[in-house]
Amino acid sequence: MHHAIARAGRAAACALLLCLGAGVSRSEEPQPPKPSEAAIGMLDAMREKGIITEAEYEDLYKRQALYELKQKEEEALPSWLKDWTFGGDLGVRFDQINRGGTIDVNKALNSGEDPVDIVNGTASAKRNRFRLRVRLGAERTIGDDFLIGFRIATSQASTFGGDAGNSRGDDFTRTFASDPRSAWVTLGSYFAPKGVFIDRAYIKWAPHLVDGLVLELGKMPNFFTSSEFSGDIMVWDPDISPEGAQVQYGFRLFDEHAWVNLRGSYFTVDEVPSASLKLLNVDGQPTAFPDIDEKDPFMYGFQLDMGGDILPWLRAGARVSYYNMRDINARTAAAMEDLGNGGAAITDNPLFLYAPGTGFQTNGASRGMVREIVYDAFVKMTPYEGWTITPWFQLTHMFDAGSEDYGYDTGFDLVAPTNTKLTFMYASMPRNGTIALFTDSDFFDGFVNARGWGVTLAQAFNRWTTLRASYLWSEERSSDCKAFGDTGQALLCDTSIWENAALAQFRRQQLDRDRILVDLLVKF
Repeated sequence: MHHAIARAGRAAACALLLCLGAGVSRSEEPQPPKPSEAAIGMLDAMREKGIITEAEYEDLYKRQALYELKQKEEEALPSWLKDWTFGGDLGVRFDQINRGGTIDVNKALNSGEDPVDIVNGTASAKRNRFRLRVRLGAERTIGDDFLIGFRIATSQASTFGGDAGNSRGDDFTRTFASDPRSAWVTLGSYFAPKGVFIDRAYIKWAPHLVDGLVLELGKMPNFFTSSEFSGDIMVWDPDISPEGAQVQYGFRLFDEHAWVNLRGSYFTVDEVPSASLKLLNVDGQPTAFPDIDEKDPFMYGFQLDMGGDILPWLRAGARVSYYNMRDINARTAAAMEDLGNGGAAITDNPLFLYAPGTGFQTNGASRGMVREIVYDAFVKMTPYEGWTITPWFQLTHMFDAGSEDYGYDTGFDLVAPTNTKLTFMYASMPRNGTIALFTDSDFFDGFVNARGWGVTLAQAFNRWTTLRASYLWSEERSSDCKAFGDTGQALLCDTSIWENAALAQFRRQQLDRDRILVDLLVKF
């Protein structure tokens, strides 16, 4: 009897503990959201009167509960965050560049056969690397007419003008902590953290009293690039965020079926903090290359953009763009020529201080100038539902070079109903076809005096995630310039190689390459 009572007591205690535990666990489980009492009362009344069915009641109950939960979460945000719109993207890239196989340590390298730079003591052949890009931006409307925005992005150090030298050994190198033409960073460096920089910071004014007028100041998205076709990369790298001011006035015609956009800009290319003097030796020759004056290189541009929806399945457009870059100093000229522009592309080239007796000599002052005009056109056709094909053509011309001054690219975009996009492009960009500082850094590795083609296949899995693969092939377009011999002819070509045949050969091998890019891109 005693044992039976004890067993009954233990069973009751266990049951009580189980009930308490169950009660505790149920209270800790997240409760499904409930709408307000007023909403529940209204839904109950509608169900009782037969206005909505039981299934409709359940659906409206859940939707109202989620709506009210979202409103509470938004109200919980700090007031300074409520009116901001955030967005960005993250990309991971495999990048292979092949300039002639691999370097064999058992083989003596020949600058005429192998991709070797005997001037700087470096060699390059096949390169495999993984890269990363992160960009995060935000915008906020201020009042009726103003918008402010910014974007931060990864980037890594870059150097321009390093090989634009001469026998005197003057150094024209410009080194930046970030890359103006790319937000991709290379993985490695013993897992070191990657740099993040301010990629954009701008104020936009769009007065509501003047429909179609937009003015932007700061470091901005580029008004001059097109979103209609993929081939608008030979003049501007899509990663460039120009700095200065730009204005656009646009209007629609023919019942909104046609558009006209007029654009203008003033961009600050560089800032020179101080001037240096031209020092002469006993023979009257300069002992070091001077920055004679402190003028800041700048660029202004204009663009006329016209087009329209001709038929429900046919859209076409054309643009004319003009750019004028002025007050080019020695280091800016060296950077342009290091990337392949010829010395003659720059009127009053300050680097021609070193050209006595050739007819090209200058005093080295910051008076250089380049002028470029660009024509492009596209046709976008949707012959079948879900299918779109967009062929394009772009022609570039630099006015003052006198030779090798026309470049072009052409190709097409094909979009399928499966969210698949195929792009093919061919380009021929001679020495003086475009300003080398700003051209795309992927297609020809950021150089001019090249020609080649590329094909890209992209598959969007949803509105956030895309897998993209590209194959790019290029070769040197012209090797007629002489590194030795006629000094005048050499100066009209790449100033960086006018005294160095070995460096000229290495530049040729840099342009002869194929490249594979595989990107996984996620928007958020």
